[in-house]
Amino acid sequence: MNRNLVAIIIGVMSLGLFVVAAIFITPQTNYSDAKISEEDYQKIITTHEYTDKKLTKNLRFNGEKIYYASKNNTWYYSIVEKQNNAYNPTIKFEDGKNLKIAFKNSQDINAKNIESGTPLDFVVYDNDNYHEYQLAITTLPIISISHEDEILKESDVEISFELFDNREKTLKRVTKTGGKIHIRGSSTGELPKKSYRLNLRQKSPGEHDRNANEPLLGMREDDDWILYSAYSDHERLRNNLNENLWYETSQDNQNVNHATGVEAKWVELIDNGKYAGLYGLSTTIDE
Repeated sequence: MNRNLVAIIIGVMSLGLFVVAAIFITPQTNYSDAKISEEDYQKIITTHEYTDKKLTKNLRFNGEKIYYASKNNTWYYSIVEKQNNAYNPTIKFEDGKNLKIAFKNSQDINAKNIESGTPLDFVVYDNDNYHEYQLAITTLPIISISHEDEILKESDVEISFELFDNREKTLKRVTKTGGKIHIRGSSTGELPKKSYRLNLRQKSPGEHDRNANEPLLGMREDDDWILYSAYSDHERLRNNLNENLWYETSQDNQNVNHATGVEAKWVELIDNGKYAGLYGLSTTIDE
């Protein structure tokens, strides 16, 4: 085959690959490269039209999903344990090749801002429009639930359940399942911040509804779980600490050859697009 013809074919194929990449490969950037001066940040706002449209529904840090609480207009970034670039994550949009992101240069993802709970301001924009958000950073796992009906004390409500496990060596980063939920507790059920009882459910291959036993956050495999609000525990310490102490000290119980307690771990809860706060996740007490 003529060398010039081969060169032309290779050139056309390379151009085709470039076009495909431009269409289908979503651009990404590091957090440090997305930081701009206050002046440039304001320039984006003044030269673009504000839109109520959220512009993005799928934002990823280091390839992992971060969770959007629409009613708070805040994204929640759960830092994966011991991840090298956790404080300078790679940012990627999964739903818009023309979107760009900018953070204020004065803001950092660091231990101080995480500890203080200081959210970071950022803007997402395209050629014409922009939308401002906040970014909240946590070192805890995140649970997101969604449901159509109001959660009640008397009866179960159907939910969609999702857990982001930020432990370093987890075997399952994201757990998704269906479920049922109701308000837990008699007197505590009247408090402003509710505790909940969860029953995880899933459809079998034959479309039969059955229990979904999941080892959430490395705890024992179960389908029944508690989300404890800790409303009256102002230090957010007492109950979870005591439960874990009892669980650890009862591991070698000779009478039943099993731990006689339950584990408890802290999570951040997003309920129907609204940040609901800090919750203790644990299995239920059984026989």
